[in-house]
Amino acid sequence: MFEVSKKTVEVCQEAFTRFVGTGLYIGLFLMSILYVISFMKKNDRKQRKIKIIFGFYSIIIFILNLCPVFTKFITTILRETSTYWRVYWLLPLGISIAFMFTEMIDHKEKKLEKAFTFVLIICVIIISGTYMYHLDKKEFIKVGNYYKVPDSVLDIIEYISKDEGDFKRLAGSEPFLVYTRQIDGNIMLPEARDVSAEYKDWSIVSIIKGGNLKDICDYCRSNSCNYLVLGKLVQFPDEYLLGYDIKKIYENDDYSLYKFNRIVED
Repeated sequence: MFEVSKKTVEVCQEAFTRFVGTGLYIGLFLMSILYVISFMKKNDRKQRKIKIIFGFYSIIIFILNLCPVFTKFITTILRETSTYWRVYWLLPLGISIAFMFTEMIDHKEKKLEKAFTFVLIICVIIISGTYMYHLDKKEFIKVGNYYKVPDSVLDIIEYISKDEGDFKRLAGSEPFLVYTRQIDGNIMLPEARDVSAEYKDWSIVSIIKGGNLKDICDYCRSNSCNYLVLGKLVQFPDEYLLGYDIKKIYENDDYSLYKFNRIVED
């Protein structure tokens, strides 16, 4: 019934790669499954339920998610493949790891042993995670909106939301791929955001970074994007505005918003 194609296998592999990340948290998760199955008592009703929820359930879901046939089934229902990786949210990753660590501390009899185990666990969690302050972002940006997104980005998206017309597809740099659907689900995007932030050469993010206005406009035309947002460092000369039938409709301190007058809706 479901023919597994090469693309389906690639979707399955990509979803697993996104889920694994650095591999440290998935390692802790697998340890928690082994811990629950190995050390929970069989004759205790409560602990049998814990085994089923944190152990056997996780194994079944994990195996299903890695099966291309299951991938094909789910993507057929969803009618798209970009969000398949979210099936891994069905796994009790965080709570399973927390349960294992809590049990480890609880089984220590002496207070000193409990304290040492607690500190050791904190160190493991810190090592497994990612440092919040990246070298290129040494401080957080203070924002004044409840969406908790950059104000200049929210300003542009809200302007598009209020603009006339039912068909709205926005091409923009990385912040707009990340935040647009969070603010207005009616504004479509030409591609899905990349959680690794490593965009391919043909992506709108890479094309905008390249700064070639012809490539940017051609991308918008071929992907039916009627809105385009660019940083203030990238500006359209008048001949481009006329040649591509595009006009600037709004700007703020960080971005300029353009609109194509004639776009074929897909």
